[in-house]
Amino acid sequence: MIANGRNAHVNLTAHSTHSDGFIQQYETLMDKVQVNVDGYCNYEAQCEELRGVVLKLVPEVEFQCKRGRQGSFEVQINEKPVHSKLSSLAFPDFNDVAQSVQKAAEGEPLGNVRQQPITDCVLQ
Repeated sequence: MIANGRNAHVNLTAHSTHSDGFIQQYETLMDKVQVNVDGYCNYEAQCEELRGVVLKLVPEVEFQCKRGRQGSFEVQINEKPVHSKLSSLAFPDFNDVAQSVQKAAEGEPLGNVRQQPITDCVLQ
C-alpha cells in the first residue's frame, strides 16, 4: 500500500512493450472498498448486493467482503470507515456508498454515508 496524502490505495504495476522492444512500466492507483460482515447473521448476501451496486458505478474498484464481528456490517473506503452497523444499527444506503466510492476515485474527501431506514427492529 502507498499513501498519496489523502487516502491509501492499492498500487498496481503494469508493463507494456513498444514495437521497438522497450518495456514501459506504469502504475495505476485503484480505490478499495472493504466490508467486514457478520457471517453468522448471513450478511454476506447484503455485501454481495452492495458489491453489485458499487461495481456498476465504479467498475475499476477493488471490493472485498470479509468476515467480521457478530452483528457487523462495517464499510471502509480506502481504509477510512464510512459506515458502522454496530454504531447505527442500520445498513448503509448502498447507492450512497457507491457515490462515495466514485467521489474517492475523483479525489474528493469522504464523509459518512447515509443509512437505510430501520424497518424491522426487535426489542427484547
